[in-house]
Amino acid sequence: MTTPEEMIREGLLQRNCVGSHVESVVQGYEYVYRVEQPVRATLSIVFREGAWEADDLLKACNQPVDIGIRRAVVGALFETRRRRSAVTCN
Repeated sequence: MTTPEEMIREGLLQRNCVGSHVESVVQGYEYVYRVEQPVRATLSIVFREGAWEADDLLKACNQPVDIGIRRAVVGALFETRRRRSAVTCN
């Protein structure tokens, strides 16, 4: 998501509190992603202690995602980010 409006809309659609994360995202301390496959969920990545890490990955109404799906989604995101970094550094 790239705008506060998209985050608020995501919170309404998923019935979660992602809209309250707007300030943290605007300040650059957090990223929020709409996950559509393999399940519909919302993923937040936060900057803690000098590194980016996955925070919440929750379905509608803040229901948890199966741990196997969480590992797959987070792994795919960080692998994509790693590949993009490698491309821009070469």
